[in-house]
Amino acid sequence: MKRMSSPRFLLSRRRLLGGAAVLAALPLTVSLASCATSPKAEIAGVQPLGQTSFAAYATETRAWVNARRKFVSDDTAAELRWNTPSETLPASGAVGTRGILLIHGLGDSPWSFVDQARTYANAGWLVRTVLLPGCGTRPEDMLEPTADDWRRVVREQAEILDRDLKTLHQGEKTEVWLGGFSTGCNLAIEFASRHEWISGLVLFSPAVEVRTHLAFMAPILAPFINWLREPEDSMMGGQTPFRYTIVPVQALAAFVDTMRSAEEALLRKPFERPAVIMMSEHDSVVNTQALLETFPKRFTNPRTRFLWYGDQSTASELSGNDPRVVVRTDYLPDENITSFSHMGLLYSPGNPQYGKEGLNRLCRLGEDRTSTTTCRGIPEKDIHYGAWGDKKRTGVTARLTFNPWFTEQEKEILSVMNG
Repeated sequence: MKRMSSPRFLLSRRRLLGGAAVLAALPLTVSLASCATSPKAEIAGVQPLGQTSFAAYATETRAWVNARRKFVSDDTAAELRWNTPSETLPASGAVGTRGILLIHGLGDSPWSFVDQARTYANAGWLVRTVLLPGCGTRPEDMLEPTADDWRRVVREQAEILDRDLKTLHQGEKTEVWLGGFSTGCNLAIEFASRHEWISGLVLFSPAVEVRTHLAFMAPILAPFINWLREPEDSMMGGQTPFRYTIVPVQALAAFVDTMRSAEEALLRKPFERPAVIMMSEHDSVVNTQALLETFPKRFTNPRTRFLWYGDQSTASELSGNDPRVVVRTDYLPDENITSFSHMGLLYSPGNPQYGKEGLNRLCRLGEDRTSTTTCRGIPEKDIHYGAWGDKKRTGVTARLTFNPWFTEQEKEILSVMNG
């Protein structure tokens, strides 16, 4: 998707009622870590790229975000930290021969990997995160960046991580892995498929195929309309301290670009290096069944693991009883959990924001505003959790934003990463 050099002819939401109504029905507009305008919106600049070191990249990005961000809490220092690239060193401070670059999802932030970074660093890995252009500031800043801008930051920082490890350990074998969530997985798959020096992948809810083909309308609408709904009219004013709750049509079109590229990469050649893939059977965003069914042919390394949160019989049938598939149930009635969500696989139950007693409970899963108020005001033990659109939920419900199997998941990931 190329950036347009001439002014965009924009139509209002009302004049594109038909197309807008179709896309507005997509849970993708929030759940792909959020998607969807004002003809009056000013085209924002893209964050500075082209740095030759991670330190310069982090410093310049932090300054850019600080200057442009629409802060939504009183703790602006924390918000700035959550929405900018970070580096996590092993506890000893000594950088080993292995590193991993983590790529967040559409409209998300580097904070998405706060729990993952700690896990890998504690195991001796150098961990770095990136900020995809357009994210971290305000939804309007996603109007101009394209998938190629996202690819550029992945390429630059992966190459810098590789160079830094080789410089520190001259003559030794070093490893660079890529990790991603949702859209970030697509970027990781595409880059790794073209660069054999990437040693492996860690993929949380990869969005290689979504549950609705209506997403493909975004590239068609993108030249004519920016927003289906104004950010100020959307949930939580368009953003939270950690992510956007809405993004422009152009951002969804860029996502479709990454989805197509990742799919083409896997069709062109199976991924033969180790990978860990984590998916929920009841993910409302990603067609997890489709990826599990093609998994045996597309990911061929014997060390690879597919962590499936759902039903054993479904996993066995779809994967052809592939022994590399590890199944754990996503139905835990004793914990008031009926299913796992797209985003919940990332976070530990102890996460201060999204954990069992976290400060940010995601309500309004189809309930009315009265239920939302109740959901946010009652103790954790009285909440029922599930994926977006889960029909089995009963009582006062919220989206499951943490993984009850987090400890077991950590062990599986590290067993593959450490070989």
